[in-house]
Amino acid sequence: PGVLAAHSGRTPQYAQLLTDARFCLVPRGLSPWTLRTYETFFAGCVPVIISDAVRLPFQEFIDYSRVSIKWPEALIDDSLVEYLKSIPVEEVEAMRQRGAALRCLFAYQAAESGCNAFSATMWALSLRRRTFRAGSFWNATQHAPLTS
Repeated sequence: PGVLAAHSGRTPQYAQLLTDARFCLVPRGLSPWTLRTYETFFAGCVPVIISDAVRLPFQEFIDYSRVSIKWPEALIDDSLVEYLKSIPVEEVEAMRQRGAALRCLFAYQAAESGCNAFSATMWALSLRRRTFRAGSFWNATQHAPLTS
């Protein structure tokens, strides 16, 4: 009993449903990322990412294979439910605990010094190591340099 709960449309119990769940579905959104990823970490459930082209926050340094499940969009059928049921409870709880440890990375008002969304964003940007040359800016040739 209570293995699978499905709700259609908006419900005032949405936050409670996420909090009570072991797994929370994170389907593809309209963009390469989705707000549902953040919601799952704050709710304490294991995200089940159903997107072949998702861009996950801070994937430069978060090993999402340790805190979530990624499932192919083409395989949305009973096999997903069977797979989720087959995961040992101890492993689900370990994934939930590892996800809870990352929660501060998604909060700007996190109490822990250094573990907050601003610091995580700065870290992710530093890892990308983008370099710009003078000619790599758009509209660079259309405007004369500013002089006083």
